Amino acid sequence: MVTEHLKKILSESTNIKLSLFNFFVLQYVDKCSEQGLSECTQYMISQAFLADTSKVNKAVRELESAELVTATKIKQSGRIKKILAVTPPVEN
Repeated sequence: MVTEHLKKILSESTNIKLSLFNFFVLQYVDKCSEQGLSECTQYMISQAFLADTSKVNKAVRELESAELVTATKIKQSGRIKKILAVTPPVEN
């Protein structure tokens, strides 16, 4: 199966344990940056993946905890909006 193959590649390529969904979220946030989009939000991700917002919120929290994604919070129309960006790699 394709998903099993992707999981294997993912587990072999990093020492950070990521679910396949979290990996796709990370790739989406990175793609937003590459395309020069001024913002990438959890709502945009949930719309793109046709995923429940609670699942996206959980993935973003896990990626933030792993320091793979940074979130800048802004207040807009009485709501808190998270603008996401991929954390730049640390140079050794």
